[in-house]
Amino acid sequence: MSSEEIKIVIDTSVIRYFLLAGEERLLLDCVGGPIGIPRVVFDPDEETSLSENFRSEITRSIAYQDRKAKEAAEGSDLSARSIQNSNRLRNIHTLYEDKHIVVLDLQENEQSLLSSLTSDSGCRAFGLKFPLGIGEAACLAIAHSRELDIATDDNDAITAIQSLDMVGEVQRIRKLLISAATGGLITENKANEVHKMMRDLGFWDSVAPFVDVP
Repeated sequence: MSSEEIKIVIDTSVIRYFLLAGEERLLLDCVGGPIGIPRVVFDPDEETSLSENFRSEITRSIAYQDRKAKEAAEGSDLSARSIQNSNRLRNIHTLYEDKHIVVLDLQENEQSLLSSLTSDSGCRAFGLKFPLGIGEAACLAIAHSRELDIATDDNDAITAIQSLDMVGEVQRIRKLLISAATGGLITENKANEVHKMMRDLGFWDSVAPFVDVP
């Protein structure tokens, strides 16, 4: 599958929370096609023996949940939650195998923008006080270069986007859930339920997609 078929590139936080909520298929329906993910976010080809510090971000998230499960008392709620989280994150491999995900490698010009966004001095040109994480920076660099939409809830990434002449739109998780409900994919109640589930899993956004829903 070529990158020309991709309309959106998605960062670690967005794909992680949809996976953890068990709603990755809803994400695919929301964007209406395959999604692009930088290799630093998910690398299906990385060696299993690779040190955790050098793995892609989703693989590190899986390792973190596995570690929590081992450290928790066997049969405890924490152990069960961690095992469930790990299994749900591993569904990214199925998405990749089914060609719903296209892993993207950075081109030379994208590498240059990523280097600026992740450096202490270079990031200031984009209105940032601190560098972006590599996953967010890779998504931004690809979206900018290839004129794609970007899904991110990272406020610093959005600040940097506003300083660039971006063609694509920015999609936050809440915006995706609102679009899913208004487009008839789910009800407003379901959108709020998915958002709350993500909140319970650590998502920071406190504003529900829909207010005053009975």
